[in-house]
Amino acid sequence: MSSSRWPVSEHALFTPVSLAPANEYSDDELPAAFTPSSAQLARTLMNPTPALKRLLGSACAGWCALTLGAQAPAESRENRGAAADAHPGNGPIDAIHAHVCGFHFYSGDPTRALRAEHYCSHLATGVLQCVIYDSPARNARLIGIEYIISEALFVALPEEEKKLWHSHRYEVMSGLLVAPDLTDKAEKALMQDLVSTYGKCWDFWQVDRGDKLPLGRPQLMMGFTADGQADPTMVASRDRELAIDSEKLKAARADIPTRPIAAGADGGEKTAAIHIKDALLARTAPTASDRISSYAPVASGEPFAGVQPRMTQAKPALMASHLNFLAARYDLANRPADGVVMSRGKPVQQGARARLAPGVTWERLAALTPDEIRTRDVFPAGFRPLPHPNHAEGGMLFPHFVIAEIQRQEQRDLARFDLDFDLPDHFLPEFPAAIYLTTRADLGDVSQGQVVTLDNYFALFNGLLNPKQLEGLRLLLTPFPQQQFNATDDRRSARPSRGVACFDCHANGHTNAATHLAGDARPQAFRHRIDTPTLRGVNVQQLFGSQRALKSVEDFTEFEQRAAYFDGDPVIAVKKGVNVLDRGSQVHAMAEMQALFDFPPAPKLNVLGRLDPKKATVPEQRGQDLFFGKAQCASCHVPPYYTDNSMHDLQTGRFYAPRLVRGAMTTADGPIKTFPLRGIKDSPPYLHDGRLLTLADTIEFFNLILETHLSVEEKTDLEAFLRVL
Repeated sequence: MSSSRWPVSEHALFTPVSLAPANEYSDDELPAAFTPSSAQLARTLMNPTPALKRLLGSACAGWCALTLGAQAPAESRENRGAAADAHPGNGPIDAIHAHVCGFHFYSGDPTRALRAEHYCSHLATGVLQCVIYDSPARNARLIGIEYIISEALFVALPEEEKKLWHSHRYEVMSGLLVAPDLTDKAEKALMQDLVSTYGKCWDFWQVDRGDKLPLGRPQLMMGFTADGQADPTMVASRDRELAIDSEKLKAARADIPTRPIAAGADGGEKTAAIHIKDALLARTAPTASDRISSYAPVASGEPFAGVQPRMTQAKPALMASHLNFLAARYDLANRPADGVVMSRGKPVQQGARARLAPGVTWERLAALTPDEIRTRDVFPAGFRPLPHPNHAEGGMLFPHFVIAEIQRQEQRDLARFDLDFDLPDHFLPEFPAAIYLTTRADLGDVSQGQVVTLDNYFALFNGLLNPKQLEGLRLLLTPFPQQQFNATDDRRSARPSRGVACFDCHANGHTNAATHLAGDARPQAFRHRIDTPTLRGVNVQQLFGSQRALKSVEDFTEFEQRAAYFDGDPVIAVKKGVNVLDRGSQVHAMAEMQALFDFPPAPKLNVLGRLDPKKATVPEQRGQDLFFGKAQCASCHVPPYYTDNSMHDLQTGRFYAPRLVRGAMTTADGPIKTFPLRGIKDSPPYLHDGRLLTLADTIEFFNLILETHLSVEEKTDLEAFLRVL
C-alpha cells in the first residue's frame, strides 16, 4: 500500500493523490516494520529520486514496492521534461498504489472460492481499477480484474447491470478484506473508505481447478456477504501466511460506520452463474434453464475429450488441498490400540482424532453449554459434517485397495480420473472382511480370506446357499451402469465402464467405507456424504438408508438401482442405462441374500445381548453400566442388537452455525437412523458420513451432544464395552 495513505473521506477516496514530502511523516507514523534506525531510509524511499526509483522499483516488495509505485509529486513530474516524455516508464502500472487481499467466489457457485490479491490505482472520481493475482509473489499469476465504484455511482446503474456488482460491507466488517502492508491505523482508515463501495470482478484463470493456462470463458466473481460462507480453512491459511488475525480485525472494525447495502447488489450470489457467452455478450440475467434445478442437465455441455484432460490436470492440486483440509481437521496418525483387532485381525485405532481449537481440552469443552460452544465457535471441525473430496462434483469413490482387487479379478476399473478416495487405510474396515451367515453359524467366517466377486462366488458358495440365494448373490456382484461409471461420455472413468456392483461398496456383505453423496437433498451443497453401512444384521432392521427410512430391504435394493446409483435423478438414469430389477424374482433374491449376513461372534455377550459377568473384565462391566445409565446410550441403542429401529434428530445445530465448507453446507443433520452397534469395532469410521474416525471420537461426540459430562476414566470404560459388542 502506498505510504500516501488512502484518504479517509469518501470524496477523496477516488481522487489520485501524490506522496507527501518526507518531513510530513513522524517516526511513529512509519510502518511497524521500520525501526528508528531505518527511519531515514524510509523517508528517502518515500520521496525517491527518479534514478533511485528505477533502481529499486523492481526489487522492493510489499509496502515499499507499492510506495515506489505511487504517483509522483506534481513538482517532480514537471521537472522531468522531455526525457520523461521519451521514457514513460511503466505507464499505468506506475499508478498502482494500493494492495488489498480478500476472497472471491464464482457467481452462482459459492462452493468455489479464490484468494484475490488486488493491486489498484485511481482512475477517476468514484472509480478504482485493480489487477488481481493469485498470490503476492513475484511469479504470481494474473487471474482477473476488478472495478470498484462508490455507492453514488452504483445506485445510478441500470437494474440489470447492478446484478453484476458485489458489495464490500461484509468483507470489510468481517476482517476478510485486509491491507497487509499498512499500519493498523492506516488500514482502518482505508477500510472506512471501502466499506460502502461496490466491485465488479471477472476471473480469467481458474487456478482453483488446476488450470495451467487461462482457459474457458471469463467468470463473474462475487464477494462473501454473511458468516458461514467462506471456508474457515482457507481464511486461516491466509491469516497464517500474512501473520494476521481476521477475528481481531473484525473486532477492531466494529465501530466503522456502515450503510445498508444498496438494492440490486450481490446478484451473482443468489442466481446461477453469470458469464460471458461465446458471442462475447454479457448476460445480465440468468435464463430459466440456468436457475438451480432438481434435475441434472441431460446433454453434456463439454465433450469428453475436453472434460477428461481438464479434470485429470486439476486432480493433484484438488486432492492436495482436500488432504490438507483433513490434516487440519484430524490427527491422521496410525496409532492402533494394544491388543484390539477386528474379526480378521486388523488393528483398531485408538484415541479421539478430531482436533480441538487452541487452548481447548475435551474436559473444558464438555463443561460449556451448547450455546457457549456455538458462540465461541469451538465445536471441533471433525465433529461437523464431512465434505466429499469435491463436494460440487460428488459421486462414488473407492479405496485404492478395492480398485486394485476388482481390477485384478475382473479387469474392471473403479478408478476416477478426477478424484481419489480420501481417508487413510488404517481408519477403514479390514479388507477382505469376514463373512458370517445366519443360516450356517457353525462355520464361522466363510470368506476363506477372499474378496467375493463374480470370479469366485460360485466356487465359494455352491453347496452353502440355496439356488435363489446364489442368484441373489450373483446379482449383488453384477455391475450395472452408475452416474460416474457408465458407457456414455458423461462419466468419470477413463474408459467406458460396465458400471458398479452392490458389493463394490458392501464388500463381502459388510463395508469397505466407499463414499458417495446421498441423492435425497438438493441443491448439491446440502447433499450429505455417505459412509457405506454394513449389511450385517439386515435381517433384524426395519429402516434402511441413513435418512430416507425405506421400510424394507426390498425397497432399499430397488431404490439403489433405480435412483441412488444416479443421484436420485431418474432422468439421468435413463440416459446412462438404468437397470430395472424385477420385484418378484430378482429383488427378492437379492434381499434374501442380504438378510443372511450376520454380525460377528461376541463371546462375552449372553443371549440377551448383555455382558456375561463370568467373562467380562471390570472395565467392560463398568462401561456397560455407563452405557445403560449415565452415558444414555441405551436410550436409542437397545439390546440385543443395540438399535431401536427408529430415527433421532441429534440437534447438532445447537453447537455450530451453518457454514459453507469446501462446497458442503455444514448445517444441522436432521433425523438419522439408529444403526446397530453389534460388531461396531469392525466398521469404522462412524456416523452416517464417516466424520468420526474412531470409537473414542464417537464417545466424545455424544458426550457433547447428550451433555453427559463423562470423566476420562468413564470414557475409557465405555469404549472397552463397545469393543466387545
